[in-house]
Order: sequence, then C-alpha cells, then structure tokens
Amino acid sequence: MMTSMTRRSAATRGLLAATLVVGCITPAPSGSPEASLQSAASPSSAVPLPEASVPIPTAAPTTNPTFEPEPTPAEPSAPRTEIEVTTNVVERPGVPAPLRDHYWWQASDVGLLGTTAQLGLPSGETVEHATDGLVVSSRSRSDGEQGTELVVRRFDTGSVLGEVHTLQVLVAALIVGRRLFWTGMRGGGSCPAGPNVDGGVWAMDLEAGSAPVAIVEPGRVIDCGFGGRGLRLSPSGRTLGAAMFFSPYWIDVIDVASLVRTHRIRDQVWPRAITDDTFVQWDHPPTDGIDFGLGGITAYDLEDGTVRWGFPGDGDVERFGPGRTLALGSQFFIEYAWNNTPERARSSAEIDLVLATFDPLTGQRRELLRQRDTPEEEDLAKIEADLSSASHVTLKLGDQPIGIDGRSFAVLDVATGAVTWDAFTIDPPWLCWSDGCFRDG
Repeated sequence: MMTSMTRRSAATRGLLAATLVVGCITPAPSGSPEASLQSAASPSSAVPLPEASVPIPTAAPTTNPTFEPEPTPAEPSAPRTEIEVTTNVVERPGVPAPLRDHYWWQASDVGLLGTTAQLGLPSGETVEHATDGLVVSSRSRSDGEQGTELVVRRFDTGSVLGEVHTLQVLVAALIVGRRLFWTGMRGGGSCPAGPNVDGGVWAMDLEAGSAPVAIVEPGRVIDCGFGGRGLRLSPSGRTLGAAMFFSPYWIDVIDVASLVRTHRIRDQVWPRAITDDTFVQWDHPPTDGIDFGLGGITAYDLEDGTVRWGFPGDGDVERFGPGRTLALGSQFFIEYAWNNTPERARSSAEIDLVLATFDPLTGQRRELLRQRDTPEEEDLAKIEADLSSASHVTLKLGDQPIGIDGRSFAVLDVATGAVTWDAFTIDPPWLCWSDGCFRDG
C-alpha cells in the first residue's frame, strides 16, 4: 500500500546512508594473539543473576496524551561520574504491548520503552546492547593499555554483574539469555603500517561467573582496510552470525546453546541480517556509502551459501538503493530507495523510500510503507531496528538522535499497514556524553 506524507525531506542522500563502523588497526606486538588475548579477557567481577529481581513491566499502555518535554538548559553540566537511575517512573503512553520490553539507548544512557525508567552510566561508557533487564557497555581500558573493557549491569540498579578486559578494538557486544557475546579486532597502531588481526569471537556465562571462552580463536591476519567484526542474531536467538567485514569477508555461524561454531561461509560474505537458515546481503561489498545502480540484495542459505533469491532483478538495479535491513520474526524487513525516473539527474528524479517485508525462503515481498522524497517533504520516517518487533515497527522521522527536549516516534502496525504518527515520545530527564550532560531545567 502507499502512504503519503505532507512533510518536507532533508535530502534524498540520507536514504542511502547505511555506513559501516570503520577503522584501521595493525597487529599487536609479536607473540601469540590467542594467549595474550585469553589472559586479558578474564572477568574481573561476576556474580549470579537473580532473574526474579529484574522485572520487566507488562502493563498495557494507557491512552493518555504524550507528555510534553521539559525546558532544555542552554549549557551542559559536568560529565557524570556515577550511576544515575530514575526514581519517578511512569508508564509511557502510546507504546504497543509488543514493544514495551524493548530498550532505547544512546551514548551513556539507556531506557525502557514501556515506561520512563532510565539508567545513566558514567560518561565515557557507551551502551552496546540492552535486553531482559541487562545492559552491556564499553569503555577504554582503565589501565592505559589499548583495548576495550565490557561491563554488564542490571538495568534497574546499575549494579555490575560482570566485567571483561579485552585487547580488542572496534568491539561489538550483545547479550543473549544470560550470556555475553562479543567480537572485535586486535588492537594496534594505524592501518597503513600493516595488516589487521582478527580478535576472535568470545562468550561469557554471566550466571556462572565463569571465565570467557573463545568460540572462534583470534589471530588470523587479514588485509588492511576499512571495516570490522559484526554480530548478527537470528530472531529466535538460536543462531549467531559473526561477520568479518574486511577482505576476504566471511561469516562464522555459531550455535548459541552449545557455544560451538558450526561452520564458516568463506569469501565475499557480508550479511546484513540472518534467520536460522538464511542470510541477506547487499550485492555490493561493504563501503562508506551506497548509491543507485551498484546492485540489489540477495538471500543465501546459511548452511552452504547457495543463492535463494534476489531483488530487484537485473533490469531494475539502477532504480534500487539499499538501506536498513533486519530480521524480525519470520521475515526480513528491508528499507530501500526506489528511483522512479532513473533517466533523470538526481536533483530532478522522483525517488521513494520503501519499507517491505521479504520471506527468507521465497523472497515473496509485501510493501508496508512508501514515501516520496521531494524538497517539499519533511524528513522521512525510517525504521528503528532496536525498537521494532515482527508485529509493530517503530519509525523515526529524520536522522537526528534523541535530544533532551524529547523526540516523537511513529508506529506501523504490520498486520494492517496503518501508521500512528506521533505514537509516543521519549523525553529523557538527562543525556550524557563523554564531555558533559544535558539535564531538564
């Protein structure tokens, strides 16, 4: 279906902004990467998790109007040095029930979507992932060595449940059940001096408080270039894909329950999203910018890498520009730009932003939302991956982050295709970065 908007667009260029986290590093000093990384990856603090004391609110959303943001101070306050927790927690109106236990996060702050509960971390820590009452953040090593420290905390109190000191940089981390998974590249100098070194894939049991284990051993030397390691979790939570976004590009497929790498699909693989049996990726290798005409998207079997389906087809590749891609439930949700007049110059072309679902096995497509990008339109509504579910998709107008003066979000009902604009507002009482905090006056 087509849904039009009477809003003004910032620029078509924003539709195609789907950049990778990039960085260049060289190997660490000589020696066994496995041994040195293993010794540096032991947890410094880990205690059992009392699951019953990590409640997730389940009350249905109210129908009260979205609350108005508080005034914003003109100048930032000093950086935060201790944990900060909201005390006056209320329900957040307008959030559908399937989204209430999702989390939003930005820099050093993380909040629950269904209520106004918020946890503030010390400035300088960056939230990597939050789920099921747990938050994992990253920070530079406190001992001055190159690498990253990962800290797992309870969302409701901020108390530390586990801490890992690694020699990795460009770290990606997430929590699945009561386990922490992470990957990254081996720290070093600047890229032109030599090749990169894979930091491996690691896991730690937070309940048992056991030492980290290497699911994929570190140490493989790869080409110098831009990219890094990334983690892709299937919607079921049973399969984890650890992708290498440096040439020659590969994905390690991991069984979450057994902590075993079942196999590796080698060479020219850069998955955007996975299910338990399929992965989808752009046809063009990773880069810092994607434009029209560089290829479509293709789905592959996660076991052997054989092609399942592709979109949009050779005749329409010049019309297609890839965007956000994620797996929710039993479908891929893919956002892409579509040039209706490819023969025209970019400035005069008629371009739509499309959100559609694709069946992982067959490629059957269902269009959910189409928006026209013209100078008279406002910023287009784009999918927010961490705030979406298979039944309800959260949309954010424009690319600006959440601010201290609040930000409204729209919700698309997947079953009906109906969009509720300004469905709910995230209005943080504070937001902190490494150099300071903004607070409501």
